[in-house]
Amino acid sequence: MKNKNMENSVKITGIIVLGIVFLALLGTYVIFQVSPVSGNTINAEGVSQIKAVPDLVTIYFNVETKGTTSADATQKNSEIVDNLITNLVKLGLERKEIVTQNFNVYPDYSWVNGQRKEEGYRATHSIKVEISTDRTDKIGQIIDAGVNAGAIISYINFELSVE
Repeated sequence: MKNKNMENSVKITGIIVLGIVFLALLGTYVIFQVSPVSGNTINAEGVSQIKAVPDLVTIYFNVETKGTTSADATQKNSEIVDNLITNLVKLGLERKEIVTQNFNVYPDYSWVNGQRKEEGYRATHSIKVEISTDRTDKIGQIIDAGVNAGAIISYINFELSVE
């Protein structure tokens, strides 16, 4: 009988120990789910949408010229840019509305039978003209002024000002 009582005591003790271990693991899991280990963290997600009417029209021009020397390419380019600016000012644009974005002069090469051949120099000039949308009636005139001066229209954007 003592053996049987002893066996029952061992079984009961084993069940109690397993129950305590199970409750300890369950408690640890719950604690880590409620308070993250990573510390004080705030996560936020969201989507926002704002609708606004553009208040600026920006017209981008490119002027590209070739010359036998860098000075020649630059001179030809300057003549077109000067004509463009003069034409735009005559339309009533202010000089501050006409902005140079980029100017480059570099050797111009071509490839003939696997050999690089120097073709002179190329000058490029990128110009941005920015007007408010209440002056959209001038867009056609601005484009004509640029093309008539020898510039190429790169693209036209309808944009939002900082205001």
